[in-house]
Amino acid sequence: MTGDQDRKIRDHIRARMEEPPIVRLRDKVSFMLGVVGVAAIEFAILVRPRSFAWWYVGFILPLLGLRLWIYSRLRWHYFLIDFCYMANVSCLVQVLAYPQLQPLVVANFAHASGPLALAIITWRNSLVFHSLDKITSVFIHALPALLLFCTRWYPPAGLELPDSISAWTTMRLGVLSYGAWQLFYVLVTEALFARALHDDPALMTSIRWLTSPGSNGDYSGLTRMFDADRWKTKLIFIAVQLLYTCVALLPVPLLWSHYWLHLAYLLGIYLACVWNGSSYYIEVFSKAYRKQFEGDAAARRAAALQMLEAPPPRPSLRKELSKELGKELGKGGGGGGGGGGGGGGGGGGEGGEGSRGGGGSAAADKKED
Repeated sequence: MTGDQDRKIRDHIRARMEEPPIVRLRDKVSFMLGVVGVAAIEFAILVRPRSFAWWYVGFILPLLGLRLWIYSRLRWHYFLIDFCYMANVSCLVQVLAYPQLQPLVVANFAHASGPLALAIITWRNSLVFHSLDKITSVFIHALPALLLFCTRWYPPAGLELPDSISAWTTMRLGVLSYGAWQLFYVLVTEALFARALHDDPALMTSIRWLTSPGSNGDYSGLTRMFDADRWKTKLIFIAVQLLYTCVALLPVPLLWSHYWLHLAYLLGIYLACVWNGSSYYIEVFSKAYRKQFEGDAAARRAAALQMLEAPPPRPSLRKELSKELGKELGKGGGGGGGGGGGGGGGGGGEGGEGSRGGGGSAAADKKED
C-alpha cells in the first residue's frame, strides 16, 4: 500500500499529513472552526447563559482529546497533567456530576478567574485562528472563566450561591485544591514515572520546557541558571507556582461580588489575547509560516515545531547509549585490527577498516532513528 515493503502504513500516513497541501487544508479548517467557535460561544453567553455549561462540555472534550493525541505523538503528553488541565477536569466534574455543590463551584471560580485567566497574559496566549495548538491553549484557559462567569451570575436551577465570599474562603479552597494537584503532579513525575522521565530526556514536561533552549537553540538566563533534573530547581518551580497562584487569587472575592468588575476584568484579559494574536500574525506568522513548506520533510517538520515555539528535541537515553556503544565498538575493532597486523600487515589493515565501517553504521543508525 505504501509502495515500499519496508515502510509501515502508519509512517506513510504520518508523512502524508506533513505534506504542504495537507498542512494548508488543516490550517484552513482550524481557522474556520476557530471563528465559528468564537461566534458560537458569544451566542451562548448572550442568549443562553444558563445553558453555557453544556456548550463548554461540547467544546472542551474534543479539544482535550485532540491535544492528547497530538501531544502523545510529540512526546509532550506529560503536559496534560499540568494545573490548567486538572482545573478543566474539575469544571467537567462540576457540570456533569455535581452542578449544585457550592464548595466545588467556589473553588472552580477561584481557579478559573484567577490563575487560569491570568495565565493568558502570563504565557502570552494568542487568538490565532489557523493554529489548532494556539486556539486550543486559548480555549483551555478562557472557557473555564466563561463557564464560572455564567454559573456565578446565571446559576442553574437549584444552585444557591452567596452574595459575597471572603478572602479566607477563596484562599482556603483555592490553595487546598491547588495543593492536592501539586501532590498528584509530584507523585506522577517523581515516583510513578520517574524512571521513564530519567531515561528519556526527550519526554517534555513544563519544567524541562522552561529550562530548555529556545526554538533557535539559544539559552536564556533562566535556562543557564536551572537544571530541570535537580531537586533544587523543582522546589523553586513549585514555590514560584504557589506564589503565582496565591497572588492570582487575590482579586477573586471582588470579582465574585461585582458583576461589572468581573465583566471588565475578563474583557481586558481577552483583549490582551486578541492583541497577542494580532502581533503574532503581523510579526511572526508572515515569515515563519512559509518555512513550513520549504525544503525536505525534516526541514518542514523543524519549521512546524518552531511555529509551536518548541525547544529542540533532546536525544533519548537509548540513542545516547547507541552512540557511545558505536564509539566503543569502533575502538575495539581498531585494536583487533592492529593485533592482526602483528601477524600480517594485510590483516591489520582490513580489521581497521572494518571497525570504522561499524562505527559509521552505528552513527548512521542513530541519525535514522
